[in-house]
Amino acid sequence: MPVKVFIVDDHELVREALSTLLESDEEVQLVGEAATGRDALTKLASTQTDVALLDLRLPDIDGIELCREIGSAHPEIRCL
Repeated sequence: MPVKVFIVDDHELVREALSTLLESDEEVQLVGEAATGRDALTKLASTQTDVALLDLRLPDIDGIELCREIGSAHPEIRCL
């Protein structure tokens, strides 16, 4: 069973590079991506994510606070 990963980064090229890298691994399934913390919180509600890869510097909320909010709303999701 693959690890389901969600990417949060405001730089499109970083998201694309991470997506390409992760999709090449059979043990990883990319389930979504977002450019802002608020968008991530909205999208995570409709996915079955195991791990959220977070940028520390986002335009609307920093990655540490986003990790706290994800943990509160979705305690099953691990943040990196």
